[in-house]
Amino acid sequence: MKSVKYILLLIVFACQNSFAQLSATDMYGDSYYCYQNGYYTQVFGFQVPDKFNTNLYDTLETWLGTPYRSAGMSLSGVDCSGFVTCMYNGFYGVKLKGRRCSEIYKEVDKIDKSELKEGDIVFFKIRHSEVSHVGLYLGNDKFIHSSTSSGVIISDLKEEYYKKYFWGGGRLKEFSRITEYQ
Repeated sequence: MKSVKYILLLIVFACQNSFAQLSATDMYGDSYYCYQNGYYTQVFGFQVPDKFNTNLYDTLETWLGTPYRSAGMSLSGVDCSGFVTCMYNGFYGVKLKGRRCSEIYKEVDKIDKSELKEGDIVFFKIRHSEVSHVGLYLGNDKFIHSSTSSGVIISDLKEEYYKKYFWGGGRLKEFSRITEYQ
């Protein structure tokens, strides 16, 4: 734990030095944002995008490690579609009509992988002829989802497994109207 705090202090110090020409108020805001970026990079194990929704990452931190539970929709256990449903209902305030992956897939406007932005939904066809797995896209090819073996984790679309089963990305119409993408 001490080493993580030490690393974070180094990040804050580096950020403060890079913002030396700013006013004290501006410097504190930028330093804190830089600190948060460094903190979330450590917690989630990947380089967080330069611009990110801190409230989203705070919420995701509480879900990280939640065990997988079929048909679950709480911090005591959640499946992949339950996780996405909970995030949209609870965090974004958008009620999904469907509960199953294939139903959620029908609710989105399909987008190209290169157009994915934070908050979009990624879909996979694993062992089925229909969409059978879903996650929430974070940026930099990372997405968070509930895996049957590990619970809520962050994975990379570039991993061979996910490259093999990736089916597409989508964006809810309602989501596009209420959220300004980073």
